[in-house]
Amino acid sequence: MTKSLNRIWSNVNLYIPLFVLLCGQLKADLITLIRADQCETIIEYFVSKQGLKVTLEIGPNDFEAFKELIEPLRNKSNSTDLSSHDFQQFFKSHFPIQSGTQLLSPHLKVYEARKRVLRASLYSGEIDTSTRLSEKVLYVELFYPCNKVNSLTISPPVADDGNIRLSNIGFVLYHNNLPVNDLRYLSSPATVSLNWEDPWYSTFDNKNLSRHHSNSLMSFLYIDPYEVRHEVLVRLKDLEDWLPLSYNLDQKIPASHLDSIKTLVGEFIQTRNPLKMDGQPKEAILKKVHFLKVSLAGTQIMATDEDLDYTSAIIGVILSYPNPGIPQSVTIDWNMFSKQITSIPYVNTDPAGPLPGIIDADAPEIKWVNYLKKYKLPTIAQIKTTNRNISSGYLLFPLTLALGLLFIKKRKKRWAYTSFAITGILIFSTWLGLIKHKVSLPLQQTSFQIDEAKALNGSILNNIYHAFDFTNESDIYDKLSLSIQGDLLAEVYIQIKQSMELEDQDGLEVNVSQIETKSAIEHEKNGHLLAYNVQWIVNGEIGHWGHIHQRINAYQAVLYLDVFDGVWKLTDIKILNEERLI
Repeated sequence: MTKSLNRIWSNVNLYIPLFVLLCGQLKADLITLIRADQCETIIEYFVSKQGLKVTLEIGPNDFEAFKELIEPLRNKSNSTDLSSHDFQQFFKSHFPIQSGTQLLSPHLKVYEARKRVLRASLYSGEIDTSTRLSEKVLYVELFYPCNKVNSLTISPPVADDGNIRLSNIGFVLYHNNLPVNDLRYLSSPATVSLNWEDPWYSTFDNKNLSRHHSNSLMSFLYIDPYEVRHEVLVRLKDLEDWLPLSYNLDQKIPASHLDSIKTLVGEFIQTRNPLKMDGQPKEAILKKVHFLKVSLAGTQIMATDEDLDYTSAIIGVILSYPNPGIPQSVTIDWNMFSKQITSIPYVNTDPAGPLPGIIDADAPEIKWVNYLKKYKLPTIAQIKTTNRNISSGYLLFPLTLALGLLFIKKRKKRWAYTSFAITGILIFSTWLGLIKHKVSLPLQQTSFQIDEAKALNGSILNNIYHAFDFTNESDIYDKLSLSIQGDLLAEVYIQIKQSMELEDQDGLEVNVSQIETKSAIEHEKNGHLLAYNVQWIVNGEIGHWGHIHQRINAYQAVLYLDVFDGVWKLTDIKILNEERLI
């Protein structure tokens, strides 16, 4: 027990990047606490073998905090002379950058007004335009000559008494173009230790100043209807313990090499970390292999037509395990540990949401157990025709009328009319009671009320979209054929497939979670049995590498329906409008 607790506490900092990855899925107020992308002033530090480059984008509201920098430059706007006492004092006392105990001195490179660079939020990955930042900033670029220093200490502007003048400065530091931290607040002095053997492992002493993707190897397990996916994110350099990669740390990987590397890594990962489903070993299907880039907006799929920095190259492998439904348990026996990779963060995600964890060599098993008590698999079934229903009262009324006329004919008029009136009252009362009672006639129903028409078209659409829950193309076609007739099947397959693909995600597709039929209005039949002008909304999402991609589309189309062997099927479709909502 003590050993387990020690392992958890010693690795607790590894949960930080997992939490950040999941924040995009959560609705809690906590995500509003760190909004460094909305700071009036942003500072970026770029550390390389040549020295340190510092860029400042100073907003007008913060000019007072940087007055000792701005005033000398304003007076000598066309000069790079930094001999001014006030200027030198600013960098010595108010904005120091140190390497150990050595104070570094800058050279001015650029000083000019520029348009503000808008930055993406760490949590959403998108630019937030809801707040009003100044459009123009004062851009200052400085260079500090220093040769492969072991550490740097940076500080926000301080006053003569040592108090921080401005705590809401946003900053990020790059080591050989690799971000060491996410865009965070520079509210106090911060020291970074620089690893020149491998900048990936450069870190700030303050553990809160870290990169959201700081782990070089991560595992993501997704439990979806009819498929289990295991996704592995790994830094290419850290595969050197297993694969013959012959690149230098500061080398770029030529674009021409990337496809062969993807094949090599994909086939390697496919054979590692065996997965069992309900206790039975399952063979992995290699679904996708991507190169990804770590940036302030998260991990992004990269095109393979550009050279990549070897030190920061990340590769993602997606393994698929088709399944008839949702299993009761899934286990992964992780067998990839090395000197650098001593623990593996993972996230298990099922329809109830994500659950993060960490494994190490002493406890190397990733396990998921089905606790989904109320979850129901989406179903796909033939929509069979039903007999026409009619109120029994409507059948009784003409029968009563016929009997009454016969009674009048056979009886004397005086008593006949009286008896018929009494009988009519009794029959009418009975008819009112029976009119709500439906009886089924052996006649095919081809006319529908508004709610019935929505239900019929909704069932057709539900079958079509959920056919894509399956991974095998032949299975998708088999399910589509339950609701689509003839040559239209291939056309609808292509249309749905394209509408579900995510832009800039190399063919990744969302899974449809909900289809809402808004309306179904009768339309010109055009030779078909039924035709409806239908409006519907499709909600879809997919999780990849800890991020949720969401897609909501709205459609309007004319759906033409016919009956084949007692089954309703779509025989033609005319798209009138398609709109991307999210």
